[in-house]
Amino acid sequence: MAVTLIAHTEVGAGGAANITFSSIPSLYDDLWLVTSLRQTGSFANGDTTIRLNSDSATNYSMTRLQASGTTAASTRSSTQAQMFVGDDPALSGTTSTFSSNNIYIPNYVNSSNHKQVLVENTREANSTTAYFMALISGLWRNTAAVTSITITPERGSYVQYSTATLYGIKKF
Repeated sequence: MAVTLIAHTEVGAGGAANITFSSIPSLYDDLWLVTSLRQTGSFANGDTTIRLNSDSATNYSMTRLQASGTTAASTRSSTQAQMFVGDDPALSGTTSTFSSNNIYIPNYVNSSNHKQVLVENTREANSTTAYFMALISGLWRNTAAVTSITITPERGSYVQYSTATLYGIKKF
């Protein structure tokens, strides 16, 4: 297996309303997106979502298993206009903490299947809810090759030093 850097973004001093990777080449078998995110806003944390190929139709569904402090839960949603992929700290949350997300999209150019999106999301809150962890299995009900990915915060924008790195994975 070979892992190749496709693109890297680090948010600058002015923040960013979203992070977009466009013109993703079809040279690889799978995509791996690694993010470290923090949002603005007067709340402790906020959701991050993605859209593939700018698709805002209700073509996304997901199942999420999560743990926070001593509580575990699961949720399911379908016919969404974007896919939840993470829970990020925000400005009123613990200072200088960022989420850690691994987003894996296998067979992203295969035109025979809908696209799966597998996510691992963690954030440390350093409070009574000392951590948040989620595993997410998502589906984009479209057979088009993934050519762009847009990551968007729930409220506000991403703060300086938030990062997103996209890799292509080629199987031997």
